Formats: sequence, structure tokens, C-alpha cells
Amino acid sequence: MNGTECAGQTATTALRLAENALASAASGGAPKSPDDVVALLRTLVNATHELQRATARWLRAAEAMAGADPAGWTTFGVTGFGQLCEERLGLWAASGWLLRRAAEGCDRSAALAEGVAQRALSLPKAAAIASVLDLVADPASERRLLDFAASATTQETRREADRMRTEAGQDERLTTIALHLTRAGLGDLRRARELLTPASGGETPSASEAVEVALSEFVDRRCPEQRALRAARRGRRRGPSPLPRGSSTGASHAGPRDRHVPADVRHEVVKRHGDVCAVAGCDERGALQFAHIEPFAAGGPQTAENLELLCLRHHRSLDSGQVQRDADGCTLVARDGRVVGRLRECAPP
Repeated sequence: MNGTECAGQTATTALRLAENALASAASGGAPKSPDDVVALLRTLVNATHELQRATARWLRAAEAMAGADPAGWTTFGVTGFGQLCEERLGLWAASGWLLRRAAEGCDRSAALAEGVAQRALSLPKAAAIASVLDLVADPASERRLLDFAASATTQETRREADRMRTEAGQDERLTTIALHLTRAGLGDLRRARELLTPASGGETPSASEAVEVALSEFVDRRCPEQRALRAARRGRRRGPSPLPRGSSTGASHAGPRDRHVPADVRHEVVKRHGDVCAVAGCDERGALQFAHIEPFAAGGPQTAENLELLCLRHHRSLDSGQVQRDADGCTLVARDGRVVGRLRECAPP
């Protein structure tokens, strides 16, 4: 039996479970006891799990069809996976990406697929585990991660995956803290994660990543030491100022440099790489900044050749020195010399 036939049978079984639960509720009237409610809910949750498994498999099948067809996603009447979910299926794109990632993980790991099939692991947990399968060193480590996820909540599983990714990228352990936020603070955090999410879909940054970006930008803007350092750099790089007309003294009248990027320069920058982050593979289009190749504080000019569009995350990485440009100007390397990306050479389609 192939994958699509299995997914079809799974969907049929799930629908039958849901119909039986609904029929039981309709015929028996109100549940007789809390145990009846729990039994009914368990049946519906099991049916939902099976429907999600089937949906995940079919989304993977659609992706495979689009990849094999020369017309790509246009064969489905859309331009990409996110549009297929939102416009053709009425499915939130983030949910579609989650299910797709879970199905991909099940294809790569038989143990993960078994855990999902036995309902020991939900699809959201499977998606979190799938995102770190490449970081699992051996089958024993994978088994420990699966056992942890089976007994942990979905949020705890996601935090563990976040910890593994961060440690792999930074070679340092994370410190866990508790944040107590008001309702307005939670709204700001959700908005920050939305702004950091690529506009074409993809993985939404974790709450920890959003908080790190916000803290870094706040400290960079408000820290007196950082402001003094930038002012000192501007003073060292600033050339001799022209004398005002009619002045015969040597007093300096130079004011701060204007950070405004003229419209024609912005147009040239966008035309070079497109209205998207200049780092290849990053599809962020919503929260972009004009970044200086030669730092503005070090005297970098406001010219199209010295500017590029970067998302908040990549702009922060380059400004902080965590990522640097190699000698060719296009390759991005980490502090330890590892190649971590490249800049786009042309505008994306």
C-alpha cells in the first residue's frame, strides 16, 4: 500500500470515529456523567489525530507533485505551499507548515512515525522533533528525545527543540527564566513573532528568539555605553567640516550625519535583490531594514552600493559580529569560520 492509499484509509477511519461520536451524542442527549464526556472527547481527539496524520501525508504528496511537475505549484493554481493552504484549503499556513514538517520527520525516522501512529506523540510534538533530527547524534539520543516528548507537554517539547538548536548554533547552554507578562505584553510578544516570521510562511520564531531580538535592539538603542561608543566612532571618522560662509575661524560647525536614505537609492537597492532579505534562503519581506555594508558609524556612505535589505535577525547578526562577510563579499561566515549562508546574486522570482 502506498502513502496516499494509507492516508486515504486513515482519513476514512477518522471520519467514521467522528461520525460515531456525534451520532452517540445526538441519540443519547446530554452525557450522563463526566466519564461519558471524557470518553466522547477522547474519541473526537483520536479522530482529530488521525485526520491530521492524513492531512500531513497528503500535503507531502502535494509537495512531491509540485516538485516533480515542471509547472511547479502552478499546477495547483497557486504560487507556493502557503498559498495552497490559505486560499485553496482554508488552512492556516502555519498549521500547514507544521503538519508538513511532522510528515517529513515521520518519513525520516521510523521511531518517530511509530510514536505518532500509536498516538504517543501528537503532530505538533512530531513537528518540533523533526526540526532537530539532524542534531540527534545516535539512535539512543533519538530514543531519549522521543521518550521525553511522550511524557512532556507540547510547549516543553518545543522548548527542548529550541534549546538544542540554539546550543548547536552557539555552542553554549541556555538559561531558563520565567517571564510574567501582562495581557498587553503577551500581545506585543505575539506581534514581534509575527514580524519576525517570513512573509511567505515557514517557521515562526520562538518566544525566546523574539525576546532576544527585542532585548538586543533595546540595549543597542538605549545603552549609554553603546551610544557613547557610536558617538566616538563618528567623531573619529568625521572629516574636517567646511566653514560657514563669511567665517574666518576654525571652529567646527559640523552636525550629525543624516541617516535618511534617498528614494532613488532605496529603489536601486530593492531593484538589485528584490523586496526581500538579501540573505539567500530567507524569505522575510515584512520587516526589512536598509543595512550598511561599511558601517554608517564608521563613515559608510548612503549609496546603493553600500546598502542592502536585511531582515531584523540577519541585520542584528551582522552588526553584532556573530556573522561576517567573507573576502568575496557574498559568503557569510560565523566567528569560527563556518560558512553559514550567502547573499542573493539576483532578485528572487
